[in-house]
Amino acid sequence: MANNLDFDPNETITLEILTYTTNVGDACKSVVQEAMEAIGGQSSYRANVLERLFRDVQASDFHPYLNGNNMHSLVKEFLKGIESTKF
Repeated sequence: MANNLDFDPNETITLEILTYTTNVGDACKSVVQEAMEAIGGQSSYRANVLERLFRDVQASDFHPYLNGNNMHSLVKEFLKGIESTKF
C-alpha cells in the first residue's frame, strides 16, 4: 500500500491507513479479550502480561479518527465524494 514509502499522500490513502489501523486495533482488543476470558481472573493481575496488553490495546480508542463514529463519518463522506475537512 505504501510502495516502500514512495507515494503522494492523499485522502484515499489516508482513509485506507485509518481503516486498516481501526481494524487492527479492533482485532487486537478482541484477541486480548478472548485470551483474558480463557485464563480467567488471574489475567487482571499486574504481574500477568495480559493485563498490560489489555491496557495497551485500549489506547487504540484514543486516536481521534479511529473511534467508530468518526470512521463511519469519514467513510460516508468519502463514498459520497464529499471533500473532507477532517484531515
